[in-house]
Amino acid sequence: MTKVWSRSLCVLFAMIGASTSSWAQDAKVITYDEWSAIQSAEGRCERALAWHKEKKGLIQQLGCDSIPACNEMMPTVMACTMAEPAKGAQQFENKIVSEFFTNPSCKGITWAGHQGPSEAAKVSVAEATLKPHWALSTRLNLGIEKQYWQIVHNKTGTYAEGTNTSPEIVEKVCTLINRPSSLKP
Repeated sequence: MTKVWSRSLCVLFAMIGASTSSWAQDAKVITYDEWSAIQSAEGRCERALAWHKEKKGLIQQLGCDSIPACNEMMPTVMACTMAEPAKGAQQFENKIVSEFFTNPSCKGITWAGHQGPSEAAKVSVAEATLKPHWALSTRLNLGIEKQYWQIVHNKTGTYAEGTNTSPEIVEKVCTLINRPSSLKP
């Protein structure tokens, strides 16, 4: 009886191990490229502030409506003078993560690397990049509501991009990741 019990336990542990490794391989994990978000925010801020320095006198004389691109540039100028680009990038990531953890379409997906509200719902970026995962990146233009984003699966090459608000980005990304695998290229 002990041998039968021992074999049964071995089979049970083997099944658990197989299902765990299968889960890890099929896990739906998003990594977020914070470094490129910060770099893009810094670059855009640098250009916007240089533009503003050059046009400041004209804006004061003629008003923003009289200067080409002024109305488009000023939200970025204001955002870049109110906060450092890295802080603005972190605030954007916080918005994305908040949306991620509250959006029902993200159920079953793990956010890698962010200290979110649930430790069980996250893994480290280093751990996630060793396995199949979705890499999300943004090119931030601080002060603007809609941001350019792209996501790619590191193994299948499935790719999507757009320019959307943070709630729209999360909805589109989670819907893509959670759609049935038969629909993915």
